[in-house]
Amino acid sequence: MRLSLSGSIVVILLLAGGCSSTDKPPAAAPSVSGSPSATTSAVPSPAPSSKAPFAAADGTNLKACADGACEVIVRSGDSVPAAGGLGKVKISVRGDEVTISKKTADGFTSTLTGTPGLVQQINKQLFLIVAVEDGRAVLRMALS
Repeated sequence: MRLSLSGSIVVILLLAGGCSSTDKPPAAAPSVSGSPSATTSAVPSPAPSSKAPFAAADGTNLKACADGACEVIVRSGDSVPAAGGLGKVKISVRGDEVTISKKTADGFTSTLTGTPGLVQQINKQLFLIVAVEDGRAVLRMALS
């Protein structure tokens, strides 16, 4: 009797676990009416992999830099006029680096080398390397 009583208690406990003393009805499953339909959302297609045009506000007109403010396309060997008594600076483009150098009358040379995004300065003349591509660079100059 002891075994059957304990077995009955286990069955009662298992059945009671599924019972609830609240009067709430069980949550209804969502109903589906009609035929199933696929939901699509407007997903923009990927942009073409074309690069922005390699351009500068003043193009290749290096003389535009004489007042200390310009944006030009330069390549190795170019001499770019700078303001503030700096005179011309020499440009060298190698890989993704641009070197800007200025040799003074007494033989001293200032050399700046950098990659796109870098701002450098000689005296009051600021130099920003905007972009480098195929041996050319977009150089933006401004006075500080």
